[in-house]
Amino acid sequence: MNACHTSPRPSQETDRCAEIVARLQQSEIFRDYQQAFQTATGLPLVLRAAGSFQPPLKGSKQINAFCAMMATSSKSCAACLQLQERVESEAIEGSKTLQCFAGLTESAVPVRVGEKTIAFLQTGQVLFRAPTEKGFHAAMAELEKR
Repeated sequence: MNACHTSPRPSQETDRCAEIVARLQQSEIFRDYQQAFQTATGLPLVLRAAGSFQPPLKGSKQINAFCAMMATSSKSCAACLQLQERVESEAIEGSKTLQCFAGLTESAVPVRVGEKTIAFLQTGQVLFRAPTEKGFHAAMAELEKR
């Protein structure tokens, strides 16, 4: 993985990357883009630092109500964090969309400075098809296993 948090001088490089990501998150251009995207699509959009291991779409006001409810349970929250880790590792070279245990999708696009992936633009919590009773039971069975 070529993210900032894996450099030979971890603390300096991590601090520098964290500062860049924080500046991007606070920038007017990102906030304007985020607002336009969320208004146009109704979907959340966040900029997450690489390796941050945060709950999905933390910081967005557009979080899916089902996902917010699932985040209150340690079992389902752990499943969401595992998906975040997986989508991040698979999105290093390009955008990636993955599906969670409940059938919702998460998408991430790497943000790079030179060759280093420092962050991910992330959106998701979208169900691409109508929910079904069978899908609900499958999600519940998965939760019970955890």
